[in-house]
Amino acid sequence: MLSPSSILAAAALPLLLAQSASARLMPRATNYTQEAVDSGEALSDLHAQAYNNALARLAANGTSQCTKDNVRVRREWRNMPGEDRIAYTDAVTCLQSKAPLYTDIAGSKSMFDDFVALHQNMTGYVHMSATFLLWHRYYIHTYEEKLSTECGYTGTLPYWEWSLDGDDPASSPIFDGSATSMGSDGAYVAHDGL
Repeated sequence: MLSPSSILAAAALPLLLAQSASARLMPRATNYTQEAVDSGEALSDLHAQAYNNALARLAANGTSQCTKDNVRVRREWRNMPGEDRIAYTDAVTCLQSKAPLYTDIAGSKSMFDDFVALHQNMTGYVHMSATFLLWHRYYIHTYEEKLSTECGYTGTLPYWEWSLDGDDPASSPIFDGSATSMGSDGAYVAHDGL
């Protein structure tokens, strides 16, 4: 019988090999000026390098089922058209309205809560371990599938490049309170403390 450590080592091997292969695909620029970092130019450049590396890896090792045309590409929130942002928030609201699949998990009142509870309960096992990337890839894939099958969402899970909003997160397009955001802190309400 295999030990847990040998299973983890076997699961990590493909990741290590992929990292080794990708290191040879495209030279990485590592000396960015502070201005390039602050403006987002460095991040944009690294994004382009990662995208090109992924396409090169796909061309070299792809299968007939996985092609450039059907690969899922996540988009940063501010790079999504307003109608795509609304489609995502509508799908999340839909998932929050669905009954939970796991009724034995305390606090899980919706299918959306199932994902929150699952992540909370698994954090101690998957964070800081070799399964981190594999587990999260499957977790995100499953979340996207539920958004699609349960709520008709046709997009991918967007991401927030929070480093672009580090100085003022409340002004970020993801939290600015507009119809195409995920909400905000709301209007100030005067109070006398707690």
